[in-house]
Amino acid sequence: MKALDVEIVRSHSQQTNLSLCLMQLDIEGDPAQPAADRVIRSLGQSFAQEIRGWDTLGRYGAKTIALLLPQVAIEGARRLCDRLVRISEKSRLETGGRPVNLAFGLAELTFDKEETGADLIDRAAALLESPSQS
Repeated sequence: MKALDVEIVRSHSQQTNLSLCLMQLDIEGDPAQPAADRVIRSLGQSFAQEIRGWDTLGRYGAKTIALLLPQVAIEGARRLCDRLVRISEKSRLETGGRPVNLAFGLAELTFDKEETGADLIDRAAALLESPSQS
């Protein structure tokens, strides 16, 4: 949340884009928590290789990953999320063969009103959609 608040202030002061992607993972077979944690960590490591050094990727909830994308408009964020979906589809070997469904919700900071980090998260969470299933 702190990183999100810092980036919101920076985006407002520099008038640059800021996008947030929430990715919710549904692991088929609903494995026990330690197995789910391993799957999420594995996918997180794969996702981390696809993002820039100044992007912020972190766990947000039990089965949700948040990705903060400074200087990225919503369309660029959507293209990145599509790539991450393809990575999750290819990751069956790393997830013990369990299919992982990935839903994502995207929100872009708006400059016409004062928006908090919680506002941006709420908008992204409300837009969770499942672009594909593995």
